[in-house]
Order: sequence, then C-alpha cells, then structure tokens
Amino acid sequence: MQKFSEGPDAPPRSNVRRLWVWLAIDGAVTGGIIIGSATARPAVVDWLRSSLGASEATATAISLVGIAALTLPFALGAWRIADALGATLAGVVFPPPDAETADVASTSRRTVTLALRLGARLGVGFFVLTLARPFVPLGMGVAILAVAVAPSLLRLWRSGDPLDAHVRSATMVLLEALRSEEFDTHDPQVDALRHTLGDAVYLRLNPGSPAIGRSLAELDVRAKTGVSVLAIVGNDGDARTMLPGTTLQAEDVLAVAGSKDAVEQACEALGANRHEPGS
Repeated sequence: MQKFSEGPDAPPRSNVRRLWVWLAIDGAVTGGIIIGSATARPAVVDWLRSSLGASEATATAISLVGIAALTLPFALGAWRIADALGATLAGVVFPPPDAETADVASTSRRTVTLALRLGARLGVGFFVLTLARPFVPLGMGVAILAVAVAPSLLRLWRSGDPLDAHVRSATMVLLEALRSEEFDTHDPQVDALRHTLGDAVYLRLNPGSPAIGRSLAELDVRAKTGVSVLAIVGNDGDARTMLPGTTLQAEDVLAVAGSKDAVEQACEALGANRHEPGS
C-alpha cells in the first residue's frame, strides 16, 4: 500500500475512509444484533411457547429465523462494502489503463482484489466474532465465518495459476529488456509490466562486489533485504539460470522487485547500482 500514501496521484482517501467507516458500522450493528438477540432469545422463546402454544423446538427455530432475518441485511451490507474496499485498493495498486491501452495488469489486479476482499471479509468477521463471543459459542461462530469466506478463498486459490503465467510472461519481457541495447524500457507497456512485478528495477553488480562468486542461496537476498530476484542476465547478454545454486558473476544485471528501501538495501548488500538497459 506504499502507493496509497504517496504523491499527488494518491487515491481518493476520503472514499476509502468512507468505506472503512461504513464497514465498521455494519460490522458493529451486526454484532449488536447478535448480542441483543442472544440475550433476549430465552425470553422470546418463552413468549412464543406461551402465546402460540409452540413447542420449545419450534419456538427456538422461529427465534433463530428472526435473528437471521435481522442480521442478514447488515451482514450482506458489510460483505458488499468489503468487496468495494478490496476493488478500490486494488485499483490504487494497479490503476486501470485508458480505453486505448492494453490492460497488462488485469491479472495482478484481479488477484490483489480477491486477496483484499478476503482480508476485509475476514477482518469484519473476526470483529463480529469478538463482539459476540460472550453470547455465541465460539465453534459456531468460526464455522459460520468459515462457510462464508470459503467461496472467496476458493476464487483466490484459483487465481494462482493465471497469476503464475502472467509473472512468467512479464519476466520474459524483462529479460528482453536486459538483453537488448535498443529496448525502450520507458515504454508505458513495459513500465506497466514492471509494476505488476512489484515495480521491478535493474541492478548491475559493480567490480569488486561482495556478491561475485556467491550463490543466490548463500546471499539469501530476499530474507536479508526484502527484494525478490526475478531474472539475471550476464555481461554477454545471456539469461542466467535462476536456481538457488546460481553463482553471480561480475557485471551481472539483476531484475529485482521490492520496496524502495528494500532495493536500496539490496544495492548496498550486493555492491550494485541501478541500471537502465541500453545505457
């Protein structure tokens, strides 16, 4: 969410705040209804039995249907707001292009949308569970929440294969950029692809770099700096095999993805500088 808080092109924060507020309100109302209904249910059951002559099982079933009817509109409202919040934040991370530009970030945007929606739904679900915990059995609450989020979890899991294929394709574009002396790395489509890989940047190992002669496994770059190495191209322009045992060589160019701070840490740890293909 680094992009959310940076620069004049930051998203409409008031809209996001509004969604958070309504999500909290719907969650609180849902929890309040559950708490109030659980507290009043014994009295309601007794009234149904005495007034209607219903059996205890029938009276209990009627009271539960009533609780569900009261709760459902607010629960569905919270669900819809969670969906809107996920889509809004995903649109911030991967803004949709104009009508004349290919949407190369659609796969990444969809996966991020699904993940954020699931996170928002889980958040409001646990919030309601926390409020209702003294009045509703924990096992029942967890079971209801699990059933409710199962479709979202399944959709997120299914999005993994398309995302993996997209990452592979985008990485191939980065390799072409690293190999070519004339490749326009500032082309909007290339920039968009780099963004879908976490705003990937290029680093060239300096002569005397402490990383030369060491493997990716030894360097453990991701754990130590927070960046992911996406591709490696040698000084001869050939792509290097991406394996834990791959040994880095002088003037290798690495395509890496991570936050600005992580990239700076990687530059320092690897003894590398930012590089633009063709320069």
